Formats: sequence, structure tokens, C-alpha cells
Amino acid sequence: MRDNGAHFHRCDFQVHSPRDINWNGTRAVTESERKSYAEDFIRHCIDTGLHAVAITDHHDVVFFQYIKEAALEAEQTDGVLVTVFPGVEVSIARPSAQLLLLFDPDIDITAYRSVLPKLGITPSLDSEAQTCAITQLDLSVQDIVSRLNETPELVERYIVLPNVKPDGHKTFMRRGNHTIFSKLPCVGGYVEGVTYESIRASDRRILEGKIPEWSSRAYGVFQTSDARDADFSELGRFSTWVKWTRPSTEAIRQACLSQDCRISHDTPSLPKVHIDGIEVSASRFLGPVDVKMNPQFNALIGGRGTGKSSLLEYIRWGLCDQPVEFETDLPTFEKKRTDLVKNTLENVGGVVTVRWSINGVPHAVVRSTVDHSIQLSIADSTPRLATADEVRSLLPIQAYSQKQLSTVGVNVQELRRFIELPIQEKLRSLKDKFEGTSTGVRQDLVADREYKRYLRSLSEHRSSLASLREQSKALREQMVDLSPEDQQTLKLHQQFMQDRTFVEKVYAYVNRVREQQRLLLEVCEEVDGLEPMAPSGSSNEVLIRLAIQQVGKKVLDFKEKLSTINSLSMPDPDWQETLATIKDSCDEHDVKYQSALARNKAYHETLKQLSDIEDRIVQTESLIETTEDKLKALGNPSEDLKRKLYDLKQIYAEERELYQHQCASLTALSGGQIEAALAPVADMSDLSTFIRETFQGANITSEKINSLCNILLESEDPFAKWLSVLAELRTVCELTSENIESHDLPDLENLRGVFIETEIRRLALRLDLDKYSSLLLYRLKQKPIFKYRVPGGEAIDFTDASAGQQASALLGVLLSIEGPPLIIDQPEDDLDNAVISQIANKIWDAKRKRQLIFSSHNANLVVNGDAELVVQFGYSNSADHSKGTVLSEGSIDVPVVKDAITTVMEGGDSAFKLRQEKYGF
Repeated sequence: MRDNGAHFHRCDFQVHSPRDINWNGTRAVTESERKSYAEDFIRHCIDTGLHAVAITDHHDVVFFQYIKEAALEAEQTDGVLVTVFPGVEVSIARPSAQLLLLFDPDIDITAYRSVLPKLGITPSLDSEAQTCAITQLDLSVQDIVSRLNETPELVERYIVLPNVKPDGHKTFMRRGNHTIFSKLPCVGGYVEGVTYESIRASDRRILEGKIPEWSSRAYGVFQTSDARDADFSELGRFSTWVKWTRPSTEAIRQACLSQDCRISHDTPSLPKVHIDGIEVSASRFLGPVDVKMNPQFNALIGGRGTGKSSLLEYIRWGLCDQPVEFETDLPTFEKKRTDLVKNTLENVGGVVTVRWSINGVPHAVVRSTVDHSIQLSIADSTPRLATADEVRSLLPIQAYSQKQLSTVGVNVQELRRFIELPIQEKLRSLKDKFEGTSTGVRQDLVADREYKRYLRSLSEHRSSLASLREQSKALREQMVDLSPEDQQTLKLHQQFMQDRTFVEKVYAYVNRVREQQRLLLEVCEEVDGLEPMAPSGSSNEVLIRLAIQQVGKKVLDFKEKLSTINSLSMPDPDWQETLATIKDSCDEHDVKYQSALARNKAYHETLKQLSDIEDRIVQTESLIETTEDKLKALGNPSEDLKRKLYDLKQIYAEERELYQHQCASLTALSGGQIEAALAPVADMSDLSTFIRETFQGANITSEKINSLCNILLESEDPFAKWLSVLAELRTVCELTSENIESHDLPDLENLRGVFIETEIRRLALRLDLDKYSSLLLYRLKQKPIFKYRVPGGEAIDFTDASAGQQASALLGVLLSIEGPPLIIDQPEDDLDNAVISQIANKIWDAKRKRQLIFSSHNANLVVNGDAELVVQFGYSNSADHSKGTVLSEGSIDVPVVKDAITTVMEGGDSAFKLRQEKYGF
């Protein structure tokens, strides 16, 4: 259900009927033909998205009633409303021009039909196919106004819109007409068959009241189609979006008077994210309440203590709005919010439902005080349990309680939000990149440590192998009197041992191949899973089905072929026969080897040593081969680590550039009142604390740690310098116990500039790879610096500005940026009176970019901010003020709302007088 406030409606205020003299197509003459035409007309309006039309036949009023009745029938049957304004196009002689007269949609039909005789027009009979011949009336616009005002039923129920299309023969915008134009009793006009933007800039300046000899007031200009075709080809082609709460000629007049806010020649720009409404099942003070919100500016008004603030806090609570983090105790306003929920919702089991839209997609969150559950639904999905973080990520509102805006300046965390909120998606993406890269860095650090360990092991194994081979050679040379046959047997022993190892490796390889074959067959079994992958309702459904069939067939063919490849597991395949032959030769050699040992007992000990050494040679060769395989598998982790550290540096640079851009943007959006800049390097206080915690136990003083941080502050490229320091810390981390005790410490330029050698050695004993990883992957936190530019003076620290200065500057920024809904409870409490009117003007532009929900006692904000929806709160029991309730809803052009503003708001009369002087309201 739509709210009761003002909304844009797409309108075509110049449409002709089949009675028009210049009608193109078949005329509707009989009653049935006219009803049928009217039904087709309304259906076409609905199909093309037209919300309102004006039937403006030349000097004729017959067809309005048919169109109106068709619109009412469509509303009853289809639930779609097309507003039909009765109207008439009039040609006058003083000056020679045309104008449109529009009347209220609910005007008395008799009064409407009396317009033509009043103007001296004798129309053709209703039964005739077309209207009378068009002759210019010897009247001026002032004459027409005077004649219409003679009929009480018409007074203030019509509007005159002159033709202001430049250079046309029927327009008031002709050379020499400037005096007449300047005296027209009109606030708006129309241009037919063209867009407003296509008009020459010089002519637009006239219509915008910027050429005094023509006019000092701006005209509301409506694009119209002048449609007169039976096929409706022109209907709505040139239309205008007009904002109103209820359709009336007074609403059109108000749109002309505040055209920047209420008239759009293109599809209007509205917030893409907005709260649609809040429903509270039960509240101790407000009771059940259901308020629909407008996508633009919502103002909650009423006496003090009537429930305005409560509703705003319920919205914040329902959306899991996170309280601002303060270093001190919970602020008074935050405690009040917590108490409010506890005292007015929890004690009656209240459930809060907040609905919102993101790019037209409906979302809803239901938060219960009974079981403390949070349920989320998106579009037509079934509600599911969700977390507060999930809700906040979908709709990160900006909300401020009473007096909270003026406390922002003393809270660095909240000031950071002004920088981070517009770029939160990009920052989140960079965070994900950082964390992903960090995982790789940790893996590379471990791999590099393993790589170096394997290198050391490889070096040790190779040295051992060289020694063993020399020992084997020496032992053989000692056995000089062995028979040549035995010497040959002993000489070949190591080779046969290697051959036997080869056979074992081949069998291991075959087993791996068999396992992979088994796994491939298992994957092929999953071919049936292709069917559930198909997206539902796809425009490529036929092709998707074909792809599933084709891929499924190929997989099944492959599976069948794979199943028949059994050469590796046949009883006696060739490869097994070959390996068996190798194994037999090794067995035959073993027999000879054992016989040689038995025949040479004198060398029993030597032969035993030789046998042990040759076994160790084979084992060592295997270890070398295994270690080389592991090194090969690890690749080059040192280079991989360098690349990932470079990636981290790029992420940091990209993040820094984002922050710098946002600081510049914040400065510009504040009109220079706030000067935001990024500190040369990250937040050193956070970094020094982290280093101190990591170095704990190494007996390093805080002064030394601060000196280490100062190295970054003094560097041209702080992040590169930080990586340089980390590289030295890694060298320290990798020192062996022997090196730690040695005086020959490696070259550590940065660390030696801060620490003495004994401190570096202590650090080496405490700094393991996990601690080093934490340091390496510590995410430097950007540090924005905020200053306030005193008007006509110097820039001071933002915290030194007054609360009013801080609040007005920050609110100006909040109203300048596109973002999520902005909720503020009584912003005027934080503002100086001198800036209230400035803020009201900024609201006009702000509500195109973001939804505003304010509670206020200041009529200027509501009236001159032109609130689309005003919700009036009052007491359901005025005697004891024990219950609050919603008394009325609407926009400022609704009489009951206007009366409420005048009655209950501070400066209500003055605000409307100011608006009347400015806009004629």
C-alpha cells in the first residue's frame, strides 16, 4: 500500500477526442462507439504508464464524461487509477494565442459544461460527430479569469495554462509580447509536441524568470502531446511528471510554484533505497502502529512526548542500526534508546516489522522482543533467520537521535563514517582482496620456511651421499684377494639395489594411476547432476536442454571407454612381465651376493660395513630424490611471497587513493566548511600498540617502539618502508640459536637505527613465524584528519568548533551525498537558527538522492523543505497524555496537515507566510 504523501504522476495535459476537427482516424459518434473508444483510451494510458490526462478539446467539453467513466470502471476492475482532468482548449484574440483551461477532476459536471457559454462559445450538439468551427474569442486571459470567477462552483477549481512554446503562431512567447507576458495572471504554461530541454536556452531563461522585461517569476512548464490520433500513437509521447498528494488544479498550481521540487520533464530521480514503512504489533505507549513512508522527505510532527522519537527509534532498532562506538561510557541518548525498547516493547512482547526497497526489490525484517529473533525476507522469499550484521549490510542507514548530531564532531569513529559510507562496497571488496592475499602470504611463508628447510636437508643428504660413496670405495679397495667373480658381484650390488627400488616405484605409480581412474569414474557418475544445474525460466531453455544432452552423452561415452581400459590390472600385462624379469634378476643377484659373503668370512666385518653403507647410499639417494620432488612441488615460494607482498602494497595504495578522493569529496560537499585530509601515514597509535603486544616479553621499551613507528612517518613511501622493516624482522625471526648468540648479526639498517644488539637478540628469541605473520599482515588503518573552516577565518580542529557549527556542517554534507535513508530526530536541536532556512533549501536537492525521515518541531524545515509526507502525532487520550497515536498523514498541501503544522509546530504561521511570499502557497 502506498503512503498518503505526495508522489510524482506522469501526466499529459493536452489530449483531444474524436470530436476534434483535426482528428486523425475513425470518429466515435454513437454512445457505444464513444464508450468503446473511452475504454480503449484508458487501457492505452495504463499500458503506457500514464497516470493522469486532461481532455482538452478545442471549444468542446463532451468527451470528458465518457473518459472519466471508463477510468472509474478500470479502477474498480483492475485497481489502476488514471486521473482524468476536465479541460478545454481556447483560442483568444487579445493577443492571438491559445491556452488550456483545466478543472478539478471532481468538478460539478454542470459547472464544467457552463464554461463554454460563459466564454461566448456555442458548441455543436453532443450527438454530432465533431465540434464547432474554431473562432478566436475576443477575450484576454484576464477576461476569461473574470468570467469563470462569476460561477461560485468554479472559483479556485481551475487553472489557466497559456501556450508558451517559443515562436509559434498560437503562443504567448512571441517577439513583442513581453509586456503582455509579464502581466499574465498565470503560474504555468504548456509546450506542445516538444521537450522542454529542446527549447533554446535564451527562451528557457525567460520561462525561468531570469529576463525581467518578460517576467521576474519562473513558470511551471508542462510538456504535452496535443494527441489527436485514433491509434493513440502520440498519446503521452511528450509528458510531464507532476507531484501531488491528491489530484486537483490547486496541486498543479503548487507544482508550478515549486517546480524544482514538483515538476520533472524526465522520469524523476528518486532514491533507489528507501524504507517503505514500519509496523509495530504492540507498544506500551503508541499501541499498534503502521506507518507507510514516502521515498523522499518524511516529517514526523506533533507535541512533545507524542511518540515521534519512539517511532524513529523503533525503525533503528528494527533495522539493527548499530550504536556509534564511543570511547567513553554509553551516551545518554543511546541509553534512552535501549531503555525505550526495553520499557515500551519488551514488556508487551512487541514485534517490529520494517519494510524497505532496494532498486525496486522489496525487503522486510521482522524483529521480535519475545524470542529476540530476526527474520529477513527478500522479494517473495520465505522469511528466514538472519543476523544483525546481515540486516545492516543490506540497509546501512545513517541515523541520529536528539542532540546526537552535535556530538559527532568529538567522535572520530563517527566522522570516519562520513568518509567510509559512500565507498563501503569498494572498501569491503579491498578487504576481501586483502584477506585473500593474506591467506596466500601465510601459505607462502610456511612454504618458504619448508623450502629453506628442504634446501638445508638436501645439502646435508648430498654431503652424506658423497661421504658414503667414498667409504664404499675405500672398503672395496681393502679387499684385494677376492676372486674376480666375487668382486664383480659386490661391485654390482648397489646397482641391483637401485633396480629393485625402481620396481617398487613403478608399482607405486601404477597404484596412483588406478586410484585416479577410480576417481574419474566416480566423477562420471555425477553426470545426472547436470539437470538440476539448469536455470528455471531461462530464455535459452532449449539450448540449455540440448547442452545437457550433448555433455551427458560425451561423459557417458568417456565413462564406458574408461571402464574398458583394464590393461593396468590384467593378470599378466606386458609391463608386469617386464618388471618381474627385473625383479628376478635382482633376486638372482642377491643369491650370488649372499654366496660371496659366505665364501669370504675373513672380510665378514668389512663386507657387513660395506653392505650397511650401500644400503644407506640407496636410502640417501631416495631421500635426495624425495627432497628434490618436494622442492619442485613448492616451486619458488620466495618469489611468490614477493609478488603477494607487492599485491598488498597495491591494495594499500588503492585504499589510500579511495580515502583521499573521499576526503576531497567531503570537503567539496561541505562547501569548504569541513576540511578533510588523509594523514601522511596510517594510524600510528594503533600500529604501535600492536607492535608492543607482539614484542611482549622481549623487554623492548615503548619509546623504542615509537621510534620504530617514526621511521614510517619520516618516509616518503611509508608502506614500502614498513615492508622493509618487516623484511628485517623476518631475518631476525629466522636466526638460529647459534646466530642469536653470535656477534655477527646480519645487516639490519632500519632495526639497528632503533635497537641495540642485545635487544635484537632478545627479539629473535621471542619472534616466531606466527607472530611475524601477524605483523606482516597487520592492516594499516587510514587516518583521516578533520578541520573546520571558520567563515572568513582559519581552519581549526573540528573538535574545537562549536556544536552548532559541527552539526550544520555535517548535516550539509549528509544532505549533499547520495546514500541510504537518513534519519534524524529533531535536527533543529543541533542547529543555529541562522542556518535552518539554508538547510530547508538543501532538503530539496537531498531528497532526490536519499530518503529523509526527520522528526521536527521547526515548521521551516517541514514547510519550506516541502515534505512529501507529514505524519502528525498526538495523544489518543488528551486528558492524561498516556497514549500517543497518529492523528493525520499527508503532504503540506492537504488542509488537515496544513492546519496541524500551523497549530502544533513552532513558527508554523511564519513558515507558511514565508512560503507564500516565495511560492504563493
